[in-house]
Amino acid sequence: MKKRGLIAGVVLLGATWPVVGTAAEKDTEALVEYEAGFLVLNPDNQLPDDLNFGSHPIQTASAEQWVATSDGVQTSPVTTGAIEISDNRGDESGWIVKLAQMEQFATDDAIELDDAMLLIQFGSITNNLGSDFTFSQEGLDVPVPIATAIDLIVADEGEGIGETSLEIDQFVLDILADTQKVPEQYTTELNWTIEAGE
Repeated sequence: MKKRGLIAGVVLLGATWPVVGTAAEKDTEALVEYEAGFLVLNPDNQLPDDLNFGSHPIQTASAEQWVATSDGVQTSPVTTGAIEISDNRGDESGWIVKLAQMEQFATDDAIELDDAMLLIQFGSITNNLGSDFTFSQEGLDVPVPIATAIDLIVADEGEGIGETSLEIDQFVLDILADTQKVPEQYTTELNWTIEAGE
């Protein structure tokens, strides 16, 4: 009789091998840093370089009112602008914008245009961070006194952070009746300033 070998086979199905786990931990630090910026008046040059009220025949009996335009002609586009303030210092110290007319309108020979009054018509005030203001000339017609600075916008502590703009709708020159005039050019200078809060 022939012997047959017995072959035993073992089949492992779905066998799993034990895995020894190792714990991994990693921290990633993320950061961003800002540096203090600046307090800047008129960063985008929205204040006009000059105001042209035009050239007119002399008369002394009636009051006059002239509007600054692109070329002085009263039917030309009106000169507008804005008082812009950029406050990126990163603190909350506030600021004040002031305006002064340095002297009365006068000729090169110092002949003054007596009692002439410059008025500025202001529009709305905006701030990109929604700040309120202690005071502003928003929506007002403001006479500019001579040689005395007036407040245009007051941002107290905690106010005025970011980008602020007060629209200027027009500049008007009022001249009273019975004002003597000479056939020359009258000029004056406006001084816009900003004072940082403490």
